[in-house]
Amino acid sequence: MSTEVVLQGGVVLYISLEMSRTWILARLLGANQQLNPTDIYLGRITPEQKLSIKGVIALFADSPLCIRDDVSELSDIVKAVQVVHSREGRLDLVVLDFIQNATVRGVNLQNERMALAAARLQRLAVETGACVVVLSQFSNDQVREKGKGIMSFRYASELGHAADVAVELVPGTDGTASLLVRKNRAGRTGQINVRWAGNYSRFEEIR
Repeated sequence: MSTEVVLQGGVVLYISLEMSRTWILARLLGANQQLNPTDIYLGRITPEQKLSIKGVIALFADSPLCIRDDVSELSDIVKAVQVVHSREGRLDLVVLDFIQNATVRGVNLQNERMALAAARLQRLAVETGACVVVLSQFSNDQVREKGKGIMSFRYASELGHAADVAVELVPGTDGTASLLVRKNRAGRTGQINVRWAGNYSRFEEIR
């Protein structure tokens, strides 16, 4: 998603609370070039592939794509979003990967932290006009249910209430997965069957 938005001229801020900036960039490049991001990260690519990747990196460098791996506290995350929005005059997509690693000053309880984060990110989307995509773990009960029952985010049921669209990813055992659109304020809910293209770090719809 991030790569497609950038290539269409959109302003993207990707905040990683788990992986390094370099690894995120390798994954974006892999998805764009249909190359294994691990090979890109480790430099195991041909001269032709390297030349092609350099072209994409140059395109990214000239595009309003910002990748941050140095913020994790909620107020710092909010400030990072506001800085990009102010600098670019707009912000189209914010990706937060993933919400359980966010911290809140003075708040130790995980449930309370996630509740505050969900509410603040919802307001932030309204303030900036950006689409805010939040990656989250599911509760252990939901994982055991494997797509059955009611959606439940781990330590953050408030995410389900705050989100306009909530999608659950249920992996299969054969390389396929189901994208379950559990909530959609502006459209339909349902299931999309996909196949994990692991070498490219992306999903492809099964038609």
